[in-house]
Amino acid sequence: MSTHQDLLKHFEDVQNRMDQAIEQFPWENRSAYLSWLRQTYEYAKNSTRILAITAGFLTETKYSNRFLQHTVEEKGHEKLLENDTKHLSSTLAQLKAYPEAKAFHQSLYYSMLYDDPMAIFGWVIMLEGIACRKGGYIYDRVVKAHGPKGASFLKVHATEDIKHIESALATLATITDSERLVVIDAMEMYADLYCLVLNRVTAESSKQTFQAA
Repeated sequence: MSTHQDLLKHFEDVQNRMDQAIEQFPWENRSAYLSWLRQTYEYAKNSTRILAITAGFLTETKYSNRFLQHTVEEKGHEKLLENDTKHLSSTLAQLKAYPEAKAFHQSLYYSMLYDDPMAIFGWVIMLEGIACRKGGYIYDRVVKAHGPKGASFLKVHATEDIKHIESALATLATITDSERLVVIDAMEMYADLYCLVLNRVTAESSKQTFQAA
C-alpha cells in the first residue's frame, strides 16, 4: 500500500536529481541554449493536444477538468520558444530535434492509449517541479548570458508553474493506491528521459565548441 507521502517523497527525490542536472547544464553556451529551446519546442507544440487527449481518457471529472484547464493555460507557449529563438538570431527550422526529445513526448501517447492516462500526471509534475524549483535560477543565468528578450518561455513558466504544481500535488492526494504507483513510475521515467535530452544537448554543444576552436 502506498500513501500520498510516498508520492511526495518520490517527487522530492526526483526533483533533487533534476536540480543537479539543471545546475550542470551549460545555459551560458549559446548553441546549448538554442538547442534546449528546440528540444523544448518538440513537446511544447504538442502539449495542449496531449493534455486534451488525456482529459478525454480520464473517467474522473475532477481529473479531466484539471487537464482541460491546463490545456488552456499552455495554449500558445510554443510561440514563446519561436520568439526566444528569433531573438538569438536563429530559427527553430535551423535547429535539430534529437531522438531523445521526440521520445520524451511521443511516449506519452503510448501511456494514454495502452497503459494508463494517469501516467501523464507524472510527466506534468516532473516538469512543473523543475520550473517551480529551478525556473528562476535558469532564467537568471540565461538573461545574464543572452538577455531577457530570449527568455520569455522561461519567464512565464518560472512564475505560472508555481501555482500549477501546488494544484497538481493537491489533486494527487485523493488518487487510489494503484493510480499513485502509475504516477510515481511515470514521474521517474520521464525524469530519466529528460536527463537524456539534457545530456544529448550538452554533448552536441561541446562538439560544436571543440570544432569551432
